[in-house]
Amino acid sequence: MLTPKFPSLFRVSRNRSFDYKPIYYSEEKEKREKRAKELAAGKKGITRNTIKFRPSGARSLRNSNMRIVLLVVLLTALAVYIITY
Repeated sequence: MLTPKFPSLFRVSRNRSFDYKPIYYSEEKEKREKRAKELAAGKKGITRNTIKFRPSGARSLRNSNMRIVLLVVLLTALAVYIITY
């Protein structure tokens, strides 16, 4: 039998919880697993020597830096224009 729910000064009610299982689809993971199955089956695959690695963050970092420099130059030119006229 459930006890009646009266407000209490000493008991703190617990937060409600739920069982949520997120559904996540990773295309890269599926490709990786498919490739692993193919390699396990004996099909010829890409060897480590044929893979060429390049840093992924270098290009975005360079673009970000260029954007900041351009913004500083534009703001400086605007400040000079406002001060002189």
